[in-house]
Amino acid sequence: MANGNKTCFVIMGFGEKTDFQSNPQRVLNLNKTYEYIIEPAVKEAGLTCVRADRIIHSTVIDKPMYENLLSADVVVADLSTSNLNAIYELGVRHALRPSTTIVLAENNFSFPFDLNHLSILKYEHLGRDIGFGEVLRVKDALKQKIVEPTRKRWTVQSLSFFLRCCAPRRLLRRWRPPRRGRQQRPSPPRRRMIGASPS
Repeated sequence: MANGNKTCFVIMGFGEKTDFQSNPQRVLNLNKTYEYIIEPAVKEAGLTCVRADRIIHSTVIDKPMYENLLSADVVVADLSTSNLNAIYELGVRHALRPSTTIVLAENNFSFPFDLNHLSILKYEHLGRDIGFGEVLRVKDALKQKIVEPTRKRWTVQSLSFFLRCCAPRRLLRRWRPPRRGRQQRPSPPRRRMIGASPS
């Protein structure tokens, strides 16, 4: 039963993907991660699971993707095989709602840049499949990570909200855009009276 129609949007690659970062290179079936671990964990936590390739839409995929990145109660991102789309979408989500974003990755995944500040749930992928014991372990751990933030009311999640609350006022004044329909006119130069000393 869904938890008050709460949703979990899943960011990851689809199907069999080559892990070019590993040595030797391996092929991982990421659908197994979704079907065995992510989707069951999300459903057991009481949320509706949504993956980008299963969204029915009549427009370009970017629009529903961004809508879900903003509106989803929880986002689970699997960065295995260094999927660039997943990494980009994770960055977008972190700028919007970092507190309810969960990251996982396969054990041998080599990060293309510094992500050490992130809490990452690691799991062992055998390539074509995932071991039964590992499925049970990671599924339970992921379920707990999903349940915990959905029990709380997060008040500060957006980077833009943080900047508006915490940035010095002088920076906000400089950042404030001009009003629509009006062009900013340059201030006329000040005239100095003859004989007046320069200030």
